[in-house]
Amino acid sequence: MRIVEQVLAGSATPMDFSGQKGLIVPAVGGQGRVIPDLTFAPAKLDLFLDAPSWMTAAGVALVVEITASSPDRDRNAKRRAYAAAQIPLYLLVDRQRREVALFAEPVRTEYTSSSVVQLGGKLKLPEPFSFTLETESFAV
Repeated sequence: MRIVEQVLAGSATPMDFSGQKGLIVPAVGGQGRVIPDLTFAPAKLDLFLDAPSWMTAAGVALVVEITASSPDRDRNAKRRAYAAAQIPLYLLVDRQRREVALFAEPVRTEYTSSSVVQLGGKLKLPEPFSFTLETESFAV
């Protein structure tokens, strides 16, 4: 909720979000289906309204993963799948490494730009969000 609250309050573009929303993505070393912890899309798209259980990633602006029992899957396989689906931004809260990474500018199966801060740092989110994410509360 700490991420959701900041995005809803700070984003330059009004956003909708969904937790645990099934996304159909290009199969990149997997099944072609992923469930991000959080998915954000511009509110004007009404992307989640009447959406099927599994939906395409078209229109998604940001996906968020918070590492748990399979951190390597979040760090690698899911990152490549989100890039292949052309999701503009992927935010990874890596609890084991105590850092937050933002991946941007997807090309084929990889993001070509990334920013990393230690938990407690600040991370600038680009358009359509255009605000600085405070990660201090993530370290608790």
